[in-house]
Amino acid sequence: DDYGDLNVWMEKEKIETKDGYYDIHMNSNIMELSLVQARIEIPGYDVAGYTSRTYVLPDGTFRVQIPRPDLENDEDVIVVFEVASDMAIETEEVYGAYGENFEGDLVKEAKRGKKVIYELHIGE
Repeated sequence: DDYGDLNVWMEKEKIETKDGYYDIHMNSNIMELSLVQARIEIPGYDVAGYTSRTYVLPDGTFRVQIPRPDLENDEDVIVVFEVASDMAIETEEVYGAYGENFEGDLVKEAKRGKKVIYELHIGE
């Protein structure tokens, strides 16, 4: 009912932990063709290279497969999702060229416009 609404939301559908990656399925009300970038953060560690990107599907869902750090315990792993309109004409008309029309609890000010940022704690 709220697909494409400016007050955006995201929630996990399921997470599968594989040998070398996490397979994460998400639901949202974000418009198709919006770019989703995901990265791994681990509090107290500098990590790099654990990233993935995808586009939102017509029903607002998206799936990322992101490399999994070699840890004994996944509890401290946080996957940070950032959403941008990615200059697609359809999303730019609704969200603005730089996401300036995004609203809601997940929205943060950026250097240029706004971004949607959602943190998913793998251990939960």
